[in-house]
Amino acid sequence: MAEFVETVRNLTSNGRWENLYQLCVRVAGDPNVMGNDYDYLLAHLNIEEHTLGILMVLSQKITEPGQDLETMYSEVEDFSQIVMLNTFS
Repeated sequence: MAEFVETVRNLTSNGRWENLYQLCVRVAGDPNVMGNDYDYLLAHLNIEEHTLGILMVLSQKITEPGQDLETMYSEVEDFSQIVMLNTFS
């Protein structure tokens, strides 16, 4: 998990978006790449800097069985609102 966080941080700080896309493809093919402690991952990524990384984590978290729907809705809604504020401000 820490490796996933560090990879997202490095790729976004270097502006290497094509490699971040490759990471997305890897996660889609093997969800174990990021681990399954989604709260840890979300806590260690900055939404203003790592939007795509957070989107990857939320997308994977949604697919996990047994997720609390109200919590998931709240997390996705918060993410959407922050992205919209940052995009249009």
